[in-house]
Amino acid sequence: MWERVKTAVLSILVALSAALSWMLWDAAPETLPLEGETYVPTASIGEKRGLFDVVTPVEVVFHHGDGTHTAAYPGTPIHGVIAVRFREWTFQGFVPEPYTRTVWEAYARRGTGLELVFGGEIPVTLLQPLGVDREALAPVLPTVRRIVVYRDGKGGLRAYWVSDALGKAVAARPNLTTQALDAYLKMGRASLRVEAMPIASPNGRDGLARVLYVPADPPRVRKFRYEYRTIPDRAFVQSLFVNPRLIRSGREADGRMVYTDGHRTVQMAGKDYLLDYYDRTVQMTPVKQPDGLSMAVQFVNRHGGWTGSFALARLTQGEDGRQRVRFREYLNGYPLVGPEGRDVGRMELEVWGGGVRVYTRSTVCLERYVGHEATALPHVADVLRQLAAWHIPTRDIERLSLAYLCRYRETFVDLTPVWLLERTTGEMLLIGQEAETRRGHHGLE
Repeated sequence: MWERVKTAVLSILVALSAALSWMLWDAAPETLPLEGETYVPTASIGEKRGLFDVVTPVEVVFHHGDGTHTAAYPGTPIHGVIAVRFREWTFQGFVPEPYTRTVWEAYARRGTGLELVFGGEIPVTLLQPLGVDREALAPVLPTVRRIVVYRDGKGGLRAYWVSDALGKAVAARPNLTTQALDAYLKMGRASLRVEAMPIASPNGRDGLARVLYVPADPPRVRKFRYEYRTIPDRAFVQSLFVNPRLIRSGREADGRMVYTDGHRTVQMAGKDYLLDYYDRTVQMTPVKQPDGLSMAVQFVNRHGGWTGSFALARLTQGEDGRQRVRFREYLNGYPLVGPEGRDVGRMELEVWGGGVRVYTRSTVCLERYVGHEATALPHVADVLRQLAAWHIPTRDIERLSLAYLCRYRETFVDLTPVWLLERTTGEMLLIGQEAETRRGHHGLE
């Protein structure tokens, strides 16, 4: 009797098991709807830019053949035209040649030509669209700082690609016509007049380390006032974090907000209107020289975009393999600097083989023009005498130019013209009649 009961119970359990297995196999599982905003799309703060929209000359110098020179700077219409046309040029027949003061005198003092000066040494492999055979040229001239196109003594056109850092140059044949060069020179007549200051190389009597093109005494300078707006924290949080819902926030002693997801940290802007980003997940492996610039531009494009007229201002390669890239904001040809002697309108990145580890950027956008008034600047001769009094030799000067000193008020910013001295060490000094001299260093250096 008991055996029959056990057999019946076992048969029932087997039947139930088979029925449940069939139900699990045949029935579709119940699903839960995903939240539509689990991952917030990247916020658009500014515009996306191409590599050569921002890796563009900081100076376009016109040599007019009568001993006079003029220059156009980023943020001006003439510079914009040359920067775009430059991408259409091609060069052939690269041959290593000594680039001496005698050569420079021939085209700059007595001849006519056009000279493009970049903010840093550009890897020639990035300039492949210009007809560069990188396999042949890179071993001879891996980087270029200046590109010169000029009319030679036979009426034709020649070009020089010059690396100031390496003290080397190659000559080439450009595809420009003499008519095109004459048109550019005619257009450049209306630009700011500059004085040439060749700096001798310590390696030889005829050696040339570099040439400074310093604005001649500006006859009229103006102090401008603009309204501005600050980009809200939320826009940066959405653009810099993969999932903004997972972040934690806090406030530091100086009042600045800090956001983190445990891997990335964003310190929001304080009185300097600069945001600092740090990504500890980036592997600190050496970055290849040609890749750093492209990676920096792509990073800004993916994480908010560009909010003004920017140009590459400095590019340095560290011994540990990192690259430091700094893009500077310009308005009407003048870079924007702060009272502490640093670029206030800037994109500054520390790039490794694994990506961008450190990122500093401006959080301000200039808006409506309010007004202007006339002001004065010291003469360039007085500036040079002041530098001599400070025991700053000419060979230590990287660039001497005009800039706008930004003083932010509650709803507007005053832009006052000043002299900006950049030293080869990275130090920046401001000289002007309405602002006491300030010194500062670049943020990542």
